[in-house]
Amino acid sequence: MMIEMYNIMFESDNKRESRRRQISKAIGVLVCLLGGFLMFHGSILGERTTDIARVAGIIGIGIIASSKTPAHEIKRKEGL
Repeated sequence: MMIEMYNIMFESDNKRESRRRQISKAIGVLVCLLGGFLMFHGSILGERTTDIARVAGIIGIGIIASSKTPAHEIKRKEGL
């Protein structure tokens, strides 16, 4: 009985974590697309938006990368 309850709770945590990773990945892709859009249409925010677009792209890639492996697992692998 207790094992079944634990399995149900663990399964719901996995679904929740999977959903969070999907949302995080979607946000990262949107930020990357924003950076690409700003790079393509450079005159929207002023004369020089390539720096803003570059930073947005880097942040988006970082969000996508962190959505695949949670930070606490990275620390555990490094032994911290």
